[in-house]
Amino acid sequence: MRSLSPLSWVLWGGLGACQPAPAFEAERAYHGTMAGLLADNAALARQFQDLAVKVKKDRPAADVVAARFADDFIPAARTLADAAAAVTPGTRALTELHPQLVDAWSERVTLYESAHSAWKAQDLAALDRAAEATVLNRRAEEAWLRDVNIVLAGAELALEAYPPAPAIAP
Repeated sequence: MRSLSPLSWVLWGGLGACQPAPAFEAERAYHGTMAGLLADNAALARQFQDLAVKVKKDRPAADVVAARFADDFIPAARTLADAAAAVTPGTRALTELHPQLVDAWSERVTLYESAHSAWKAQDLAALDRAAEATVLNRRAEEAWLRDVNIVLAGAELALEAYPPAPAIAP
């Protein structure tokens, strides 16, 4: 049997190093997909915060706020929930965690629909209930993010809940 020279070891080792670690391909794909969805989610959160400031500062009519929910927030939240539901995580660990986010984002659609109805009816008690439920919903999303980042850490990846908004070109 012929042994390999040191140069052969380097060349063969180098070829092996050029191959991506198969164990992390699924994590990278998931990270890329979810980073995009989280960027869209952050944009939705910024719009929601802008509306909250406007409500507190300007006190717009209830039908104007209800219209924002119907026209902007509910469709955007539904799109995000549907997109999250369509993701194939690719590993057992991610597959076990992913439904937590799908559930949280699907529940957010229901919460936004409740807020829309409450604004339309000018029902302050219903608005309070929706606000309280939204806090719990946000905690579920944060728990998913914490847990999924533990899994992604093995691939030296992490997701951000609120990635920076893209710079606007001058």
